[in-house]
Amino acid sequence: MARVLARAESDRLRARDTNDSGRPARGASIAQRALARLDRLDGGPDGGPDGGPDAARVRARLLMTLAFAEHEVHGIGRALSRMDEAERAARAVGSPELTTIGHDLRGLLLFRAGRLDEARTHLDRAVAGLHHLDDFDRTALLLNRGSLRLLRHDVAGAREDLQGAADLAGRTGLARMEFKARHNLGYAAHLAGDVPAALAAFADADRLDVDVSRSVWHLDRARVLREAGLLAEAAAALGAAERLLASERARQDAAEARLELAELALARADWDGAHALARRAGRDFARRGATGWAARADLTRWEADLARPGGPRRVAGETARVLADEDTGGVGLGPADRRRAQLLAAQALLGCGRPEEAARRLADAGPARRTDPLTTRLHRHLVVAGVAHATDRPEAARRELRTGLRTLATAQARHHSLDLRTAMAVHGARLTRLDLRLAAGSGSPARVLEAVERWRAMSHRRTAVRPPADPELAGRLTALRLVDERLRAAVDDPTTQALRRRRARLEDEVREREWLLTGDARTEDPVRLGDLRPLLAQEGADLVEHVVLDEVLHAVTVRDGRSRLVRLAAWPAVQELLSRVLADLDALSGPMLPAPLRVAVAASLEEDLGRLGAAVLPAGPARADRLLVVPSRTLPTVPWSLLPERRGRSTTVSLSATAWARHAAAAGRTRTGAPRVAALAGPGLPGAAREVEDVARLWSGAGAPAEAVDPARADAHRLATALTDHDLVHIAAHGRHNQDNPLFSSVLLTGGPLFAYDVPQDTVPAAHVVLSACELGLATPRPGGEVLGLTAALLSMGTRCVVSAVSRVDDEVAHAAMRHYHRDLAQGADAAGALAAAVSAARDADPTRPAPFVAFGSTWSLDRP
Repeated sequence: MARVLARAESDRLRARDTNDSGRPARGASIAQRALARLDRLDGGPDGGPDGGPDAARVRARLLMTLAFAEHEVHGIGRALSRMDEAERAARAVGSPELTTIGHDLRGLLLFRAGRLDEARTHLDRAVAGLHHLDDFDRTALLLNRGSLRLLRHDVAGAREDLQGAADLAGRTGLARMEFKARHNLGYAAHLAGDVPAALAAFADADRLDVDVSRSVWHLDRARVLREAGLLAEAAAALGAAERLLASERARQDAAEARLELAELALARADWDGAHALARRAGRDFARRGATGWAARADLTRWEADLARPGGPRRVAGETARVLADEDTGGVGLGPADRRRAQLLAAQALLGCGRPEEAARRLADAGPARRTDPLTTRLHRHLVVAGVAHATDRPEAARRELRTGLRTLATAQARHHSLDLRTAMAVHGARLTRLDLRLAAGSGSPARVLEAVERWRAMSHRRTAVRPPADPELAGRLTALRLVDERLRAAVDDPTTQALRRRRARLEDEVREREWLLTGDARTEDPVRLGDLRPLLAQEGADLVEHVVLDEVLHAVTVRDGRSRLVRLAAWPAVQELLSRVLADLDALSGPMLPAPLRVAVAASLEEDLGRLGAAVLPAGPARADRLLVVPSRTLPTVPWSLLPERRGRSTTVSLSATAWARHAAAAGRTRTGAPRVAALAGPGLPGAAREVEDVARLWSGAGAPAEAVDPARADAHRLATALTDHDLVHIAAHGRHNQDNPLFSSVLLTGGPLFAYDVPQDTVPAAHVVLSACELGLATPRPGGEVLGLTAALLSMGTRCVVSAVSRVDDEVAHAAMRHYHRDLAQGADAAGALAAAVSAARDADPTRPAPFVAFGSTWSLDRP
């Protein structure tokens, strides 16, 4: 008997460990075989007279282990039946330990089914008997209640339980339990709005050397990445989770992964996809008896349906029924989910033209909680603003939209990572559209400009974050630089493929490491038209600020102090024109292009530049002597100085009018002493050394301290140093814009490239940077309207003015244009004016070899610090 019971207990522990490692079907099989052997000894499932309390105890624990496994595979119904069997066996023993474990496991099963109130009752009863448990079961109980508290958004309580579980597991060598506790502590940090801390905790858990499935780890990490706006990365994490879950037969988690895919589709505005995925997930939950999760899937489906034909009426009816059921017991939605349901009900009523009822439903929802997801808090701002507008309270609507902006800006400011900050802008897309629609409906150029500025380049419109130096990030960047350098010299063979894979892994590691760095920044208030007018007059400049409304390009213009809202062109046509222009510029940069073909491409380019200029420039400001352009979407990549209307005329392109105004307001300050100038040459570029020597000689002749750094000495460290201790930095080197990972856009230097990630962040960078390199003025638009690239990164970190090319450029053309540019700059011209003259001179010299350089940011000159 003793030997059989010992084997049964050993099998139970093996089944438990198999469940914990993410293989519930295998765990169920082990537990069932052990129970069958026990039945043969003991006279049946109710225990015979020979079994005694020891056999009853082992049977009860085996049934509990089997209950968990069967829940994961089959659902709550079969699991609760097993728990009933287990509790009958436990009563024969009369053990407080078994009673406590029974409450713990029943609470866990109910929690997994989404029946949160019932789960809390059982888990709280179990905690009252915590002293009866051994280390493993005590850790499991704290972990289970902490996880429940997470779902109820009780962050403080969850952290207390989970930290207790992590500490106990660490002391007693329970590695799997420690992994789960640290993983869930990451999710607690996510609910508290601290994405860097959340991702750091996930990384800490993953570093533990433990045999446990990472499927739920990937799933929860995907939830955090989606909330951070990193949608492609969230999709990749979900893909990893789904691959593991398919082999584990963990059907509850698989349904949760499908629901998270639906939430991801919502973030991408894929309403049909979100509806289909949420409906399928809801059916999966319903089959398993997971009523709380099925209700949560309904929330996602309703949000998708609100944007689909006939959706508001359907959602208004369904939400009314569900919320009425909730008032009388219902399915037990948690507080955060109930608030989301009420918001969706209010939005549906608003869509049905019933704003007074929507307002009452909003009142029922109450204020947002700090622990509500960012997406829910922004959703509330959207609905409140919509109700205010529908009830003829336009100022209240604008006030709510401004509050929504502050909510998003505060979340962004917590992050050092420009990658993260720009990604989060996607969550403000619906607020942006409503703000712009209301402003455009007013017909007021001032309101449109202010609405555009509220949301434009938010990630760049902030005081710089100065995190401590991060040696690990620096080390990975160095490794990436070395791999990139080896790839540049490699031939195409299996070794090259391995290097490419290594580079991709290092790029992922650099991005993920930077996500962990926190910030403490303050976002600037957006500029108003009344503040902008005197600054434009001071600079003698006109303004064209673009905005796309209903896929039509518009512009707010300011000329001679008067503002207008102008309709320009269909946005798809503008995109097509710009694509052709950039392709022609790339073609003309090649020195080997045959002369007849060069003439034909140049003629095509000239025609398209004329059409593009007419499409993006309103008639009045188009030929202004000085023009400030604040472009939308992909328009930063327009070769503005090559447009017929702007040839020879000063044109400055800024990511936002707010950023430009900040520098213009400081224009009254004058420089003390000559600017410090550094000119660096990269390898493999004929004429680069001569170009930087010319630049240094021009500035030295003007009395400025200037140094030329030849290719042998110009490495990434030398350039990073120059960016911190010089006023003007000129770089003549090969450049590459990385469309997929724009912060890996780079300048090629000796020893490997300098990436946007290398831009120094522990001091104010050089006020003026000239990138005499191909395509480093390009920028990749991100969902939400933000742009990324090396030029954008420099401006974000505090550089006042960046001159860079928006396409490839002929080396000799670049050299001649830069010599002309620095000559005029050293003689006192401002950056935009000097560049206009240099680009025009290049065209006069050879119309088939254009110089596609643009002055970004705000202007710079000798007398401006």
